[in-house]
Amino acid sequence: PNPVSQALLVDNKSVVNRFIGNIELNYTLPFFKDLRFHLNLATDVTKSKGHNNNPATANPNLLGSFIHGQLENYNSKNTNKLLDFYLNYVKDVKSIKSNFNVMLGYSWQHFHYDNYNYTRDAQDPFAITPDSTRHINDLQLISFFGRFNYTLNNKYLLTFTLRDDGSSRFSPSNRWGLFPSAALAWKLKEENFLKNVSWLSQLKLRLGWGVTGQQDIGPYYPYMANYTISQDGYYYLFDGKYIPTLRPEAYDPNIRWEQTTTKNIGLDFGFFNGRLSGSLDYYF
Repeated sequence: PNPVSQALLVDNKSVVNRFIGNIELNYTLPFFKDLRFHLNLATDVTKSKGHNNNPATANPNLLGSFIHGQLENYNSKNTNKLLDFYLNYVKDVKSIKSNFNVMLGYSWQHFHYDNYNYTRDAQDPFAITPDSTRHINDLQLISFFGRFNYTLNNKYLLTFTLRDDGSSRFSPSNRWGLFPSAALAWKLKEENFLKNVSWLSQLKLRLGWGVTGQQDIGPYYPYMANYTISQDGYYYLFDGKYIPTLRPEAYDPNIRWEQTTTKNIGLDFGFFNGRLSGSLDYYF
């Protein structure tokens, strides 16, 4: 047969289904309107399956290294789940010219990936290839967080945040990381010596410091020993037989959250009723 009819013998099929759901709720107590509850639930599920069946009579350009043909079945499921909950309390205390904004929350995320691939020689169903594998990855993130905002006389602003984050990517002894941050701001424009300067619409000085965390380091479990089986053609000869081996991969049992500390000072300015504005920042 000619190449066109040979290509028609190839049987490939793929099906993908996806479900995305989200529920978000806000509630304020009728007898305590300064306190607000917020809940967010979300999920994202993707399923796929299919097969690639290339018989030995198919076009050689479609077979690659499978000179006897290729029969492949595969399926995967990717599931992401999210739960966010926080309380927000806002209060103006006019007697001391103060505004308080306090937030406390909890967050949970779950990522699960399950992939299965089964490939065999079309003429020899028992000749399983090294590509016939199953991969399962499971990751959970848990966070407790809080934020405190304080404003005095609409001139002086203070913000303090604290996060306690946990990741299953690390060993139990290194699973959690504590990340604080703080910021100060001074609205110079609101001071008496600048308040009546008509051509100056904004002038604010900012100071900030904070530590952030990064857990997306290397493979899913970089603290665990991992071994890779040798591929066909790379076996070792022992006593007249070719033996597959396990190759150790690099890992660090003491790996933990990556931390980045940032310091900055900034100045926000505006002129002519905001027609010209900008910011200057110096950070490390």
